Amino acid sequence: MNLFRITLIVLSLAFCTFLRAEKPTMLISDWPPWDIINGMKATGKTQDFIVLNRDYVQCIKGFDQGSADITFLTLFDFISLHPLKHPGKVLAITDYSHGGDKVILRNSIAKPKDIRGKKVILASDTISLWVLHLFLKSHGMDLDDVVIVHQKPALVGKQFAMDKSIAMAVGWNPKIEGALVANDARVIASSVDFPQQIYDIMVVDIESYRKNSSIYEQFMNNYYKSLNNDAVIKAAAERLFVSSAEYRRWMGDAFLFYNTSQVAFEREKLKKLAKQVSEFLSVMPESLKDTPARKLFRKRQLNENQLFIHDVLQNKSL
Repeated sequence: MNLFRITLIVLSLAFCTFLRAEKPTMLISDWPPWDIINGMKATGKTQDFIVLNRDYVQCIKGFDQGSADITFLTLFDFISLHPLKHPGKVLAITDYSHGGDKVILRNSIAKPKDIRGKKVILASDTISLWVLHLFLKSHGMDLDDVVIVHQKPALVGKQFAMDKSIAMAVGWNPKIEGALVANDARVIASSVDFPQQIYDIMVVDIESYRKNSSIYEQFMNNYYKSLNNDAVIKAAAERLFVSSAEYRRWMGDAFLFYNTSQVAFEREKLKKLAKQVSEFLSVMPESLKDTPARKLFRKRQLNENQLFIHDVLQNKSL
C-alpha cells in the first residue's frame, strides 16, 4: 500500500509539472502600463500563464530566442528582431509613450543644436535609439552628428551623472531618473514631443497562439479591464511599494488604451510606423558601427499588413 501511495504521489507531481510546462510563459518588465500584470497575477487573473519579471532587454532576447510565448515590447524593438527566429505577431497595443521616454541635456549646453559632435549615452540597441533619432531629426541633425556611448538601460543615468564628458542621455522611466540626481542637467525633450511614435505592444508566438487562442484572447480583454480595476491597481502598487494614487500617476507616462475599440483606431498608424522603423533600420549610421546597435541594421522583408495575429488569422495564413 505504501508503495502504491508513493507511486500515486510521484505520478501526480509529474502530471502537475507537465501541466505547468504546458502553460504559456509570459515575460514582463518595469514599465508602468505593464506593471499592471503583477496586479493581475496577485488577484488571480493570470493563472493560465507562467508570469516572470525580467529586465526589458531580457524580454526582447527571451522572445527572440523562444523562451517567452508572450511579452511586452515597443514596436521599434519588435521590428528590430525581424526576421524572427521564432515567428511572432502583435496581439494588442497597450499604449504609446507620453512622457516616459526622456532626453536629458547638461545645463552647460545652451541649445539642442550645440550637441553636435558631443557624447550621448543610451542603450543603443533599444527604443532609446529611435527616441534619439527623432530628437536629432527635429533639430536638423542625425545620428552621425553625435558620438554614441552605449550602456545598459539600468546604468545610463548613473554613468551620465558621474561622467561629465557626456553631454546628453536618453532613456526611459524609472531608470533614466538617475541622470538628474546631480542637478546639472535638465529634460530637454520627452515622448510627449513625439506622440504616437513609441507604441507599446503585446507580442505572441504564433504556434503558442494556435494552441491557446482562447487563453490569449481572454487575457487581452482582462488586461484592458484591469486598467480600471481598483483591486488590481492596488495590488500592482503594493508590489512597487507605492500608493495606488502614485502608481496611477506613473501610468500617466503613457497614453493608455482601455479596450479593443480604441486600439482599432491605432492599427493603421502602427502599421505605417512599422514601415518607417523598418526603413530606418535598413542602413547603419557610422556612429553605431562600434556599438551593439549595429546588429539591428539589415534589410527586412516586412509586411506591415501581417503584423497583427488577427490579420494573419483572417487571411488564413496561420
